[in-house]
Amino acid sequence: MERLIDIVICLAKGGRPFRGHDESKISIARGLFLDLVDLVSKYDPTLKDHLTNGPQNALYTSGKIQNDIIISISNIILRKISHSVQNKFVSIMADETSDCGHHEQMAIVLVDAQAIFNELKVVLSVLKVDWKNVLSVCFDGAAAMSGSVSGVQMRWACRAEAVAVIKINYSAILRALTEIIETTKQSDVKVKGIGLLHQVKSFNFIFGLTMMHPILQLIVKVSKLLQSPNINLINAMASIKSLRAAFINLRNETEFLNIFSEAKNLCIELEIDIPLVKKRKVSSRLDEFAKTEHYYETKEEELRSLCFYQMLDNMVTLLDLRFQQETIKIINAVGNLLNLKLNKEEAAVLEEKFKLSQDELMAEIRLLKADQTVLTGNSATTLSGWIQWMQENEKYKIYTAFNAAIQSFSVIPVTSCSCERAFSKLTHVKTKLRSTTKQDRLESLMLLYVEQELTANVEASEVIEEFKSPPVETMIVPGTSSVKSSQPTQTQSSIMHFMQNKKPMAVSRSKQIDEQVTKMIVKG
Repeated sequence: MERLIDIVICLAKGGRPFRGHDESKISIARGLFLDLVDLVSKYDPTLKDHLTNGPQNALYTSGKIQNDIIISISNIILRKISHSVQNKFVSIMADETSDCGHHEQMAIVLVDAQAIFNELKVVLSVLKVDWKNVLSVCFDGAAAMSGSVSGVQMRWACRAEAVAVIKINYSAILRALTEIIETTKQSDVKVKGIGLLHQVKSFNFIFGLTMMHPILQLIVKVSKLLQSPNINLINAMASIKSLRAAFINLRNETEFLNIFSEAKNLCIELEIDIPLVKKRKVSSRLDEFAKTEHYYETKEEELRSLCFYQMLDNMVTLLDLRFQQETIKIINAVGNLLNLKLNKEEAAVLEEKFKLSQDELMAEIRLLKADQTVLTGNSATTLSGWIQWMQENEKYKIYTAFNAAIQSFSVIPVTSCSCERAFSKLTHVKTKLRSTTKQDRLESLMLLYVEQELTANVEASEVIEEFKSPPVETMIVPGTSSVKSSQPTQTQSSIMHFMQNKKPMAVSRSKQIDEQVTKMIVKG
């Protein structure tokens, strides 16, 4: 049994398929599980004897037994995970996607502060890096800000350079396209060139290019600032506020007229027509409010309201949604907490968010300011530095509220990359050739594949104990076919109880069990 469990663990932690297209003994496509069983049996007399001389309906190699072993290992891992997060601050990330069978699958990830710190400590130890030389880490807030802005504006920021290059080389691009159209002998290239030239050589394209250039430059500047390795929480939030204010300042008549005039002059220079506003006439029979509907008289008025102002309003709205007022208050409060400059209002925010005593937190800050061994330098501005200092000097026993605040904040996830990685592994476990995998088996296989380290450390003896516990719906009797009974007799009950505990089949050869089996068969 231990050998079969080890084979299951080997395949599961690598995300490998178990079953084959044809699992009969004469088949050459029996699947990896049975192939590995045969391979091990060549060098293991115990397994070979079991497969050769053991009851052929109790070899423990069927698909159902595979599922039972997989689920047993999954239950052990779940218990270990549950034990590891007891009485700890945790954060939960959840995301969902569709698998190849068009079923919705959800990934749920739990993160605790100590686990994050331990992983960082191991990596720094391997690289021989001192904590004092660490300026910032993933969860110190700077990365959170850069990730947040990237989440909101990444698609715009990555196009800033392209927009700038096109704007500078616009005339040269037009000449290049014209030359390609006139000289090419390939009809498909010519057709694509004509279509591209028509789109590029239009007032709407030029206005969009001129309008987006200053907006994207603002976004790129702030994005690079937030990705700086030595930025702190306060400066990060200040840059976000500055970006929002810059968008609002751009939203005025003067800025729009400058952009519109620049686009208009370029069109006049290149002899590109400026389109007129298409006035839509709607019959009052179709729309009773047609007479009161507002119509734009000029292209300038239309672009100002429907394009320029709307774009800036969307930018501001996205920033406000991402950085809600409550989030900003928490980040500012933690930033000042790290600098030991927390005021009462910010302490109240942390008290409400992290369920700690405001008075106790303020008292601990006063004590920390007077502590001669308190953390100083660059490390004093990062969560990792404070967590390290608290643990090394056992200060967490004294400054309990301060430690609880930074531990709680460090748990907040930066991104949902863990969920995305789980989805990547889902494509390995459930493929087009394995699209009929049942959900319970899939969930267990995914847990074993994602938690590879825990899977590799599972003991076979634990799995055997877990394997005994779940009840079995189908009763297998040596020498007979499967028997199901919703209302078992006393004899059947004793055998079913025996089978539910999954004792080794060698025991079933005892005289008592054989007599019970014989009686049951005779009774029909």
